[in-house]
Amino acid sequence: MTGLIPQSFIDDLLHRTDIVEVIDKRVPLKKRGNNYTACCPFHQEKTPSFSVNQDRQFYYCFGCGAGGNAAMRSVHAAVHRRRPTRLASAGG
Repeated sequence: MTGLIPQSFIDDLLHRTDIVEVIDKRVPLKKRGNNYTACCPFHQEKTPSFSVNQDRQFYYCFGCGAGGNAAMRSVHAAVHRRRPTRLASAGG
């Protein structure tokens, strides 16, 4: 299909990207055990339900169900052309 980003490129990009660094630039994360937590950037909340796992390189919100990796905005979003490009320029 024309215009799709090759999966091999996305896989390589994710391998070189640290999700904690990417998310911490927009949402201040706090270390809690093996994970990092924050208030979810996808909905209003007072108690942090947003969790980032550095070892597995994914995030998940227990409040709204949003989840994904560094190339995804949420589990419900498709990979956009600009996101991998932005990560590629940040990751070298």
